[in-house]
Amino acid sequence: MCIRDSYKPQDKEHVQIAEQLVKLTKQAEGVFHVGSLNCVEQEELCEDFAVYDTPKLLLYTQNSNEEPIAYRKEYKAEEMMALAVSNMHDFLEIVNDATHEEFMNRYPQQVKVLYFTKEAKNPPLLKILSSEYRGYLHFGLIRASESSIVNKYKVKEFPALLVVNDTEKDGIVYAGEYKKDFVSKFLREFKYTKLKTQTNQVRKLTKVLWDSGRCGAGDNKLCFILILNKESDAAMGTVKNILLRYEHDPIDFYYILSGEQEEFIQAFPKFEQGKDSVIIFKPHRRKYGVMEGEVKEEAITSFVDAVLDGTKASFFVKERHLDIKNNHA
Repeated sequence: MCIRDSYKPQDKEHVQIAEQLVKLTKQAEGVFHVGSLNCVEQEELCEDFAVYDTPKLLLYTQNSNEEPIAYRKEYKAEEMMALAVSNMHDFLEIVNDATHEEFMNRYPQQVKVLYFTKEAKNPPLLKILSSEYRGYLHFGLIRASESSIVNKYKVKEFPALLVVNDTEKDGIVYAGEYKKDFVSKFLREFKYTKLKTQTNQVRKLTKVLWDSGRCGAGDNKLCFILILNKESDAAMGTVKNILLRYEHDPIDFYYILSGEQEEFIQAFPKFEQGKDSVIIFKPHRRKYGVMEGEVKEEAITSFVDAVLDGTKASFFVKERHLDIKNNHA
């Protein structure tokens, strides 16, 4: 992206425009380029750019196929900056407590870039970077008011930028100046990093996953669903302990909170409500099995083995209840 002033030295507005471009360069901080073209010294080049009248301020966007945008407002750096920012491609995703898990699970092979800020608007620097690294890095913006996420990543100062990959779940913190060249150099190290896709992990069964076909009629895998009365690190840890045992079996692991999905769990009438439990749903057969006993490692593995072997009794679901609601409504 570039703003360029094509001028002739005798233009009466030239001095004013030049002063404002100096201010704009400082404001842009390398996020986009600011330049000038003397159409007396570079007459042929101005003709190549179809500039016949001066002065002329043009914004060249990130899309090289787009025609440049003529600047027609008062010559003020703030107005020029606003034009540039409004035409930036923006692939930043706003992340909050409700969407954090979905964000981290989307594009599972892409490194996540998290930017924490107190500002109300999306920063131009991150807009540009999210566009330039699109398809390589997945950018999320988190407001300072999202205290649970802020605390999770131990963010103490704002702004803060960190990268989350396979080995650094708490994030690798960027410690330099927030200028495009510096931040881009930091991110470039992760551009071609592909995260290991975890075939077995315990994910929250969300509306997004459900609508994408997970545990739907076309899903040929078994759906292990841990039903929790409330968030439980102990229960989640127990299930995570068995994941490697089943990494080559056709089964995906999910959890839901019963209070968020009261309608959904009614599809499984044999499930005993009021306590943590496990069901395994066979989407293509529309049948399910219910684990007996407490959520303990031995009980879970015996239950999963029996379902995989086909020796566990199964029941038909109640179809009218079979839908995951938006957990964050």
